[in-house]
Amino acid sequence: MKVKKTKKVLLHTHLEGSLPAEMLKSLSIRNKVLLPFDPITDNLTNFCQKGNWQTFRRVFFAICSCFKTAYNFTEAVVAYAQQLQEHGVLYAEVHCTPWKHLSRGVALDEISSGLLLGVKLAEELHNVRVRIILWNGSWKRPGHC
Repeated sequence: MKVKKTKKVLLHTHLEGSLPAEMLKSLSIRNKVLLPFDPITDNLTNFCQKGNWQTFRRVFFAICSCFKTAYNFTEAVVAYAQQLQEHGVLYAEVHCTPWKHLSRGVALDEISSGLLLGVKLAEELHNVRVRIILWNGSWKRPGHC
């Protein structure tokens, strides 16, 4: 049995860090965002592993800066769903980090309407059920700093 042909469920992934390279490159060009790496030629996983937490944050914030409109969120979910379909994923729970987009002035309505349309189109176009988990960006628990 081949792994790609096995039907799968993905329970923890992050939209901003899971975009297909071509989609990320397209978003960065259209929204005039200079990324600290080339999504097509650089291996993002290797790029982040070579750095430290500050490098990871710089890369993550740059990727988040590529999202400016509802349509950006929609097309990101749909492109990711296409990639998931190619790997046999039928269902995915995808985290999104709205606090970073809100802090840059993207309206909550832009974020939510784009994500919801993306979820609908992901199922219609790629037969992948995507559910969005909004993450507030905090790892803090009571008693921890």
